[in-house]
Amino acid sequence: TTSDDNILSKTADSIKSAKTLLKFLLTQILKHDNLFNQTDELKVGDEAINISKCLWISRLRDTQWVPVKSKDVEKQNTSERPSVANITELIRDEPEILNIVKTKSAALFFNQLGISVADIIRNTLTSEDEKLQWDLMFSQLLTNSNINPDLAAEMLSDPKLQDVYLEQKRIREQIKTNQNIGYLFESIFRVIFESTELKDQGFSIERTAIGSDFSITCDEDIVDDSGKENIFKIGKVLVELKATRKVYAEMTTTQAEEAIKNINNYVLAVLPLNSYELNESTIKKNSRFIVNIAEPLKSRYEEFTSYMEKKILAIQEQEGVKLNIIDGNIRYQVKSELWENNSLNFEDFLKWLKNGYN
Repeated sequence: TTSDDNILSKTADSIKSAKTLLKFLLTQILKHDNLFNQTDELKVGDEAINISKCLWISRLRDTQWVPVKSKDVEKQNTSERPSVANITELIRDEPEILNIVKTKSAALFFNQLGISVADIIRNTLTSEDEKLQWDLMFSQLLTNSNINPDLAAEMLSDPKLQDVYLEQKRIREQIKTNQNIGYLFESIFRVIFESTELKDQGFSIERTAIGSDFSITCDEDIVDDSGKENIFKIGKVLVELKATRKVYAEMTTTQAEEAIKNINNYVLAVLPLNSYELNESTIKKNSRFIVNIAEPLKSRYEEFTSYMEKKILAIQEQEGVKLNIIDGNIRYQVKSELWENNSLNFEDFLKWLKNGYN
């Protein structure tokens, strides 16, 4: 009907009625009308015009049936044609309808009205910063040639893939946290040794490049029998700092090598982390210094060096076979030259079997 007494004219005056109509369309009509998103092409001269096969879709698109609250309390509500803004406002507080909106049929329906479901969902977000982040992420998805809708859908629906991402994210965040703690430990440690108190005792500290964090030297004043003061510089000590919440502290191969090269003057300073705040006082109180760390490292480092030398030999290709070790997975790669130059065809294989494997 085209009279003012039709359904759409009534929903224009009632937010409740508009919500009821929209829910009915999404849950009932779309299930039974398979033509709602179908169009026919009509050619008028050289121009092609797409005409909807469903009149009710056209009516919904072109009629002002969505009620919009007036900002002025003294004025009556108005009605508009469906848009992202007024549909979002209509269903913002309707979780059941919002869930239906995420379905494929709902996306097709709103597309016929010239509305993007993604824009509706985005507009339900209350944080402008979150909206901006989703806009940027969606733009990256659309412009990434390596990702298509099918791949994106599979990534979102695969819980194992999500678990991998969350674990990698947790590791990245933990690494960043540990780095920040490490930088703070180093910074405060240096401030301690650059203090007037320790400088007056003859200590000096310098940043090192590779294999350790700092080198510390100590100048000692010695007065001889004649009363003359002599200053002796004690050789530098290399110090590697490690802050840890675990029952161990990890050193790199480069650090272990540096320790062994400087076996008598390499120190591992470990700060076992707890609930205390990092400052000069807590670092002085809780730091522990392993002054002979090179001794227990030496045998393990030599074993590692021997292992690496053997590994290099082991993974070299020999007689057409190569040992391949990746992330702990071991595979023996049999090269094509063996089946091309040193193999039997099917008939020869049968003869070999009959001859008792000779």
